[in-house]
Amino acid sequence: MSAWKQRLITQPELTSLEYWPEIPLSQLSIKQRRIFDKNIRIVACILNGDSLTSAAKKHSVSISQVHKILNRALGGALNEPPALYQALIPYYRVKKPKRIIPLDSLEAKKGHMYSFETLLEQVPNLRKNLDNLLMARLKDAKNGQVESVRGLFGEFKRTLEEVNWPKNVYPYTCVNCGYEALRLYFHRRKQHLIETTAQSKQAKKHRNEYFDLPAEERALREIQIDEKLIDTPTNISITFGNQVHVLRVSRFSLIAAVDTDTDCCLGLQLVFSRAANQQDMMALFRKILTQQQSLNLGEFASELLDDASYPFHKDGNSNGFIFSNIKLDNALIHLANSVRTLVCDKYGATLNVGRPAKPNDRNWIEFAMKRLNGFSHRLSSTTGTGISDDRKESKKLAKTPPIISFEQLQQALHLEMLNHNVVPQARLHGISPLAKFNRDITNLSIPRLPTSMETFWEHYSERVKKKIHGKAAGLSRFINFHYLKYTGNALYETNDDYVEIRFNREDIRILDVYSLTGTQLGNIKAPNYWQAYPYSIYLVTLLFKKIKKENLSRVDPFANYFYQLLKNKHKPSSVLNLTQLLTDIGTLSTTSFDIDGSLDGSPKLTNNEIRLIDIGNDESSTSDATSKAQNKDAEIPDWDEIMFNTTIGEKHDI
Repeated sequence: MSAWKQRLITQPELTSLEYWPEIPLSQLSIKQRRIFDKNIRIVACILNGDSLTSAAKKHSVSISQVHKILNRALGGALNEPPALYQALIPYYRVKKPKRIIPLDSLEAKKGHMYSFETLLEQVPNLRKNLDNLLMARLKDAKNGQVESVRGLFGEFKRTLEEVNWPKNVYPYTCVNCGYEALRLYFHRRKQHLIETTAQSKQAKKHRNEYFDLPAEERALREIQIDEKLIDTPTNISITFGNQVHVLRVSRFSLIAAVDTDTDCCLGLQLVFSRAANQQDMMALFRKILTQQQSLNLGEFASELLDDASYPFHKDGNSNGFIFSNIKLDNALIHLANSVRTLVCDKYGATLNVGRPAKPNDRNWIEFAMKRLNGFSHRLSSTTGTGISDDRKESKKLAKTPPIISFEQLQQALHLEMLNHNVVPQARLHGISPLAKFNRDITNLSIPRLPTSMETFWEHYSERVKKKIHGKAAGLSRFINFHYLKYTGNALYETNDDYVEIRFNREDIRILDVYSLTGTQLGNIKAPNYWQAYPYSIYLVTLLFKKIKKENLSRVDPFANYFYQLLKNKHKPSSVLNLTQLLTDIGTLSTTSFDIDGSLDGSPKLTNNEIRLIDIGNDESSTSDATSKAQNKDAEIPDWDEIMFNTTIGEKHDI
């Protein structure tokens, strides 16, 4: 029985061309495509039940040619897959070519066709050593060489020397010693090993995957959060007087949160910097878990679909729901104590920080970021993949303010996510993400906080233990909190040295004071000049750190002046200037000082005793002034009048 008939008996599904795997035919020439189509028609006739004779007569070929085409496509060993469509391509090698004659030698010239493949089979450990060299690099081993034909060629020659391969046999009979054949093998084998390694990793991943009962898909079971740098050029308009200045805004970041099981976007938080901090993360959590006011989309309001909103922007949803798992990347802001305290301690949830370079664990938030790029990348961006990237903003446009304002970009990003929440999805059985989210909250038993604990577990209310200052000294009592001094009657309601304060991170003008046992004592306030605006912890800390940094970098205006005076203290003019400076800052009336006391070895004077040396050029005036100054009952003269009238070389009596 023919080989192709045995194939059809053992694999009857091959009798239909629908089950034959398709192959790309775009690289075939017109002549090859014409012969390929003819071969397909011949095979189709036989599979439809026609005889070999009728098929040969219909397509004007011999019966042996039909038999040959069928054997090429369906023949071969039954334990190996058939060539099928591949065999119908003209001049396609169905069987792997193999060298039959001996290798070329100096005694008998035999040619070099398929000599390298034969060499891999005959030389011990040659194929193994070459593969080990390539695999060491693919596995990122410490001893892995950089992939190159030269390195592989060196290993090739080393192996031949190791096995004492004869010098009169291929590859030593050719000029380049088999270099060209090795180069072709290098590229072909490298690609094969890459594909094999990837398939092996994928299969291993599936084998090691722990299959458990499917988790119940519900809202707030898992939330994925990620950060993205927005590189769309934007502008802001600032009015000074009657002039309006349009300024370019630098790149900023955006944080988004998506519910995994419903694919519903929970909220966006714009960050006015290149990297978010813990305050921005806390602000995002507040948007997720508390009711928010409706957004103003400006000129995009007409594009908003019906009932489009974020989940907790609707009336009726409370902030008492508890999420179970938060998935983040491994950024440092996600490891902040405030974030861990909120997620793990207050809400009892799991904080899942992803591994580096593994975004597949948070695929839904990655899809959300891709949707946001739909608008943000419609214009030229401030950066590109390279200097020649046509998506990068040109130098001409970079010198002018962008056409899109910052507010418009913010509204467009919100519009993109709001409309996504109300678009039906096939994986959600034809309902929208927002509809499934609201249905789960209404019908499923989602964990939530007791009503009596909602105030206690209020998201943005934090607590910290602080010491009461001024109590021991009998002064006004106060508490130091984030660079500010808080006072109030609540600090006098307890005799303890420490109290507990509770505060809102976004507004620290007023703090609630509790005793360590939990009794509410009242509230305390920041100084009056901090009561005008709702200052957040981040803003207050930023202001004080900025001022501190500027103060440390500022040059002392008196340092050089004092240095010059002390350096020239033997000059009367310098002494006079020093006397004026000390008088202006009140040193003469409060403390004692000694100027040039080391010149004549005289002892220093204390209290209000003043020693002035070398004022003017007359010694009599100096001694007279000194004798009067040493009199304890003498009155302190009018220094301002004396220094105003004194010039170098004049004589004055003090």
